[in-house]
Amino acid sequence: MVDDSHSCRRQFLLTGIAPVLTPIAASALALLQVLAFFYHVAREKPTPRVLINVLLVGLALFVAIARFSGV
Repeated sequence: MVDDSHSCRRQFLLTGIAPVLTPIAASALALLQVLAFFYHVAREKPTPRVLINVLLVGLALFVAIARFSGV
């Protein structure tokens, strides 16, 4: 098993961004895209906009789940 505590500290020192913020930001983006999806459906916007929202929700959830689980 690899100890990632040193790499997390190194990333924080290099970028100045706390690693815990990545899954939080991804979760917030997923929520924003879900709300955008409902907005586009309610306004009867063209299908490509709705598909982009679905794609972005999937990607954001993938990042959030991967980072919260420690992968």
